[in-house]
Amino acid sequence: MKMTTVLFAALTLASAGLSAVPIQNPSFESGESGPDGWTMASGKGRWVSGDAALGRRSVAVTGSGEDEAFWKSVPVPLDPGRPYVIRFRARRIDGSGGGTAVSGASFCNRDLGGLTADWREYRSIMTVPHGRPPAEVF
Repeated sequence: MKMTTVLFAALTLASAGLSAVPIQNPSFESGESGPDGWTMASGKGRWVSGDAALGRRSVAVTGSGEDEAFWKSVPVPLDPGRPYVIRFRARRIDGSGGGTAVSGASFCNRDLGGLTADWREYRSIMTVPHGRPPAEVF
């Protein structure tokens, strides 16, 4: 089975009015056995040292295209109906498996597709739907 591993680093989130939204440990730098404020919620992944777009740390997910793997942050305070911009860097580090890396919130995610071996910045715009409990938002 072919497997692919993807790294993510340096996450930022801002309202469309460019106000920064506090995300715990957005560059994955702090933690003892894993990045503070983040959990490997599904599938296979790891906390990486020495390979990051900025700083020293990043997180990785590995999959075959037939499964899912993702990191989840602690809840982030977002206002329903308000647009937000999420920015981060990602790259593929090995493999030729199927599937695609996915980014974003639980209510609005984006397939990245076509990741290269070089770090690249990605940006998505999303609007928080009304009626979402905070734990389900990000």
